[in-house]
Order: sequence, then structure tokens, then C-alpha cells
Amino acid sequence: MLGLSLHGWENTMVASLALAAVFAAIVGICTYCVVQLQREEIQASKDDFEKYKIDAGKAVSDANARAAEASQKAAEAQLALEKFKAPRMLTLEQQAKITEEMEPFAGTPIVFGVFQDPEAFALLDQVSRMLTLAGWIEQEWKSGGDIVLTRGGGHPIAGFTVVTGVYVQADASHAADFGPIVAKLAQMLSEAGIGAKAEVGRMGANTNNDAIKILIGQKPR
Repeated sequence: MLGLSLHGWENTMVASLALAAVFAAIVGICTYCVVQLQREEIQASKDDFEKYKIDAGKAVSDANARAAEASQKAAEAQLALEKFKAPRMLTLEQQAKITEEMEPFAGTPIVFGVFQDPEAFALLDQVSRMLTLAGWIEQEWKSGGDIVLTRGGGHPIAGFTVVTGVYVQADASHAADFGPIVAKLAQMLSEAGIGAKAEVGRMGANTNNDAIKILIGQKPR
């Protein structure tokens, strides 16, 4: 009986130990799974954080780029506004250059038409001065009943014009001799920032057809 009892006790012990081993194995596996899950969660958190940093950095970079673009556009708008408000004028260097380029055409007769505005008159004075220095000859505006304006300073009277911008004109009868001069002067004014258009065509009778006509209109808006 004692032998049987001892044998049964041993079996019980073996079974218990086996059960404990199984339990330990289960605990170990569960622990491993938990640790592995925690590692994966930590890695996922790290990945999310890194992605957040990248996204945040990109957002900041995009915001800075937009701010820089907005600042540039604001500066361009301010510059355009200042240019819009600023009167048309030629620097002394520009005037000297145009005078030099126009000297080969000394003796060319010119008449002026001008918009009745201080800004247009100021530009007229500059154009008149640099051309007379080049030897061009100012004549009175004669257009059969048009309104004329007294310029003062010994200058011939000018015609009143309501055009916008600057025009350099010649009658078609002088296309051969005045045409190239008209084109050259308009080009040089434009290159100096004073937009000018060259025109050669039929003018009205008795309208200074034998002179180049320069119209200083109001500033384009």
C-alpha cells in the first residue's frame, strides 16, 4: 500500500511539475507577446512622432514659403503703386544719351502738343530741352482753330491734346525723311521708360505737316 501511495504521489508531483512548466511556458509566451506588443507600440509611436516632425517641418517650410511669396507680392505691389504715382521723367543721363543720338538730325523741325497737366508739362520741358540741345528747331503749333497753350520761357506755343501717352508723328508726305527719325526717337523714349508710339500717316491740312509732331498726353493710368 505504501509503495502504491508513493508511486501515486510521484505521479502527482510529476503532473504538477508538468502543469507548472506548461503554466510557466504560457506565462512566458504571454509575457513575450506583451513585451513584443509594447515594443511594436513604442516603435509605432516613434514612427508617428517622426512623421509628425516631418509633417510639421514641411508645414513650417510651406508657411515660410507662402509668407515669403506674400511679402514679395506686397513689395511688387508697393513698387507698382509708387511707379503709378511717380511722374514720368528722364534722368540727366538719359537726356544726354537721347540728345547725343538725335544730334545727327539737327535742324529737324518739331511742334509739341501737350495735355494740360503739370506732370505732362514737366515731361514736355525735358523732351523739348534735350531735342533743342541736339539742334532741333521748335515751331509754333498751327492746327487751324485748335486750342493752344502758352509755354513761356521763349518757347513757341504748343497745341492742347487729350491723348494718353506719348506719340511721335510725321505726315505721310515726309515718310521717307521723317519716318526713320520718328521711329528712332520713339524707340529711345520707350527704352528710357517713357512709352512712346511712332506714327506716320496723313495729317489734316495746314497742321504743321512739314514738322515732326510730338504729343505729350496724360500719363497712362
